[in-house]
Amino acid sequence: MYAADVMARSIRKITPDGTQTLLAGSGFHLGPAADGAGSEARFGPFSKIFLDPAGNVLVSGGTEGLRKVTPAGVVTTLRAPENSLWHVADSAGNLYGTDGPGTHVIRLTPGGELGTVAGSAASEGVRLGALPGSLGRIEDIAVMVRGAGANATRLLLLSEGSVLLVTIND
Repeated sequence: MYAADVMARSIRKITPDGTQTLLAGSGFHLGPAADGAGSEARFGPFSKIFLDPAGNVLVSGGTEGLRKVTPAGVVTTLRAPENSLWHVADSAGNLYGTDGPGTHVIRLTPGGELGTVAGSAASEGVRLGALPGSLGRIEDIAVMVRGAGANATRLLLLSEGSVLLVTIND
């Protein structure tokens, strides 16, 4: 299990017996963010962590964008739009987040391709129907687990007090 210590700007690993160790970050560092290993890495303020299928911890919501922390504690900055907030990874390793205003869902593939999968920056409010559709402010995203033989990714979006199902044909 991993825990975000947002005050100390670090990521901690917690073993089943409750032992906590520093995975990455340097404590109460106030300078610029920096990639590196373990305590050599530096984080600015962040608000969210989640895991990808490879066991990497993704750190989002900070001023430096999307950061990846390997199980060995090596931190790298990934390509991501400024002011984006990343929420979840699917079983294929695609990462899903929201743009700055939170009105559309963006996807970053394992190969580094970035694109909009739902919503439009040019419209406001929820409009159901064919994608890209129109979304209100997205507060969170979850991935529904695929059934056997499924060929689509299903995202649950919490938007303006409603839960929306978005299906993306892969």
